Amino acid sequence: MEKFKSELHYYLREKLWHHAIVLCTNELKQERDAYVSFWRSFAHSQEGNLIEAIRDAEPLQSSVDFKYSATIALITYHNMYSTPDSVKIDKLSTTELEYESQCTASDIINAMRFYSYLGDDEKYNDLNNKLVSLVGTSDPDPEEIIVKGWKCAMDTTSDSWSKGSEYFEKYIKEYGNENFDAVFGGIKCMERKKEYDSILDVYQTMTKLNNSFIPLHIERLKIY
Repeated sequence: MEKFKSELHYYLREKLWHHAIVLCTNELKQERDAYVSFWRSFAHSQEGNLIEAIRDAEPLQSSVDFKYSATIALITYHNMYSTPDSVKIDKLSTTELEYESQCTASDIINAMRFYSYLGDDEKYNDLNNKLVSLVGTSDPDPEEIIVKGWKCAMDTTSDSWSKGSEYFEKYIKEYGNENFDAVFGGIKCMERKKEYDSILDVYQTMTKLNNSFIPLHIERLKIY
C-alpha cells in the first residue's frame, strides 16, 4: 500500500489526474478501499468529472476516517458546478459541522491534505490547529509527518524547506526509507536548496530499493 500511496500522491502533486484515476481504478478492482476512493474522487473533480467525483465521495460519509473529509470534499465539488445546488450544499454544511466535532485524527489529516492540494492555506491551518488540540505534537501520526512535510516543501520560503527536511528526516529515521512519498519529499526540499549532488545519491539508493517505481525515473531525468 505504501508504494501505491507514493505513486498516487506523486501523480496528484504533478496534476496528472488521468494517471491517478487509472492507478486508483486498478487498485479498487482488487479491493474496495476508502482511501483509494477518496483520492480518486479528488482526481475526478480536478479533471472536471464532477458526477464521478461525487459518486466516489458520497459513500465515504459513513467511513470512520473519511466522513468529515468526504463531506468537505462534496461541498467543494458541488460548489464547482456553474449553478451549485444551494439546498444540497446547505445540508452538507450542516453535516460538516456535526462531523467536525466527531472526526478522528486520520480524518483531519486527510482533510488537511485535501486542502493543501487545493492551495487553501487558511483551511489547512485551521485543521492543523484542530489536530494539535486533539492529539498534541509529541507523537505525530506517520501520515501527518508526510502531509506537513510536503506542505513545507511546496512553500516558497527557505525556512519552510528546512522545516520540511526535518519532517522527512524524522519519518525516515523512525519508519525507514521504503515510503517513497517521504523520500521524494526530502528530495524536493534538497531541490529547493539546490543540493543536486545529494539528490543524485538518494536516487541511486532508491533505484536499488525499487527500480520499477515509475515516478523515480521521471524525476531522475529532470536532474540530468
